[in-house]
Amino acid sequence: MRKIVSLIKKYLKKLFDHLAKESLKKNLTILDDIKKGRYI
Repeated sequence: MRKIVSLIKKYLKKLFDHLAKESLKKNLTILDDIKKGRYI
């Protein structure tokens, strides 16, 4: 379980670093959706 969580965090960090240059609002929306459990 911890391995999965760490992989998700690493992926999200890379994804956010890439997308932040394009759309900060989109990243925040994705993060909110993840917190709500839509992608888990």
